[in-house]
Amino acid sequence: MFGAAQGLSYPLFSLLMQKQGMSPAMIGLSAAMMPLGLIASAAFVPAAVRFVGARNLASAARSPLQSASC
Repeated sequence: MFGAAQGLSYPLFSLLMQKQGMSPAMIGLSAAMMPLGLIASAAFVPAAVRFVGARNLASAARSPLQSASC
């Protein structure tokens, strides 16, 4: 679900930033941050799973999202 929402909203964000006068380089940099964050964090996930366990890691990752949606 999150991936679908991201995929649908990125083109809209790009159009909004263009309308606000942002440079194409800044728009591209903004669009690249989420995939770069995923790539960077992927290197740490196996160690985190070994350290705290898959269920605990998933619960910890989900907790901030639940509190933010309240």
